Amino acid sequence: MRFLATAVGAALIVFVADALAKQAVTAALADGDAREIIPGWLVLTYVRNTGTAYGLLAGQGWLVLPLSIAAAIIVPLVLWRGGFWRGHPVLGGLSAGLIVGGALGNLVERISTGAVTDFLNVPAIVLFQVFNLADASICVGAALLLLLGSTERTTDPAPSEPAAPEAR
Repeated sequence: MRFLATAVGAALIVFVADALAKQAVTAALADGDAREIIPGWLVLTYVRNTGTAYGLLAGQGWLVLPLSIAAAIIVPLVLWRGGFWRGHPVLGGLSAGLIVGGALGNLVERISTGAVTDFLNVPAIVLFQVFNLADASICVGAALLLLLGSTERTTDPAPSEPAAPEAR
């Protein structure tokens, strides 16, 4: 029950926060505009992204949309089947909620407009492209899932060694 409550709560928070942030950015900036918030570290940059992360598969809505739907369905199932609801109900639920809330946030916008609003730019980290809160939530949720998966494996008891035959 804690897994489900945490997952649903986190997903709702992410979904609403992402939608509100996207509305605020589209109201404040024109497509392509940028405003430096923290010099060298955070720039609000409004772009429309028809692809996935890093603009991959841009213009391939026929593929991006089913992938988004699959992520929103498969991830919670994997977490549930993996037993994270038993061993780590709060962290497992948080991971699921972050991923599902982010996936749904981008999915709803992609269905309604054909693209997602990206607006966060971190120039100090060259590898980062412009992204949104939904993307960040998905990444944090996935990192948490990986962390949980690695701790699950390390906390399992080691398989017992077969007994050596006794010497006579």
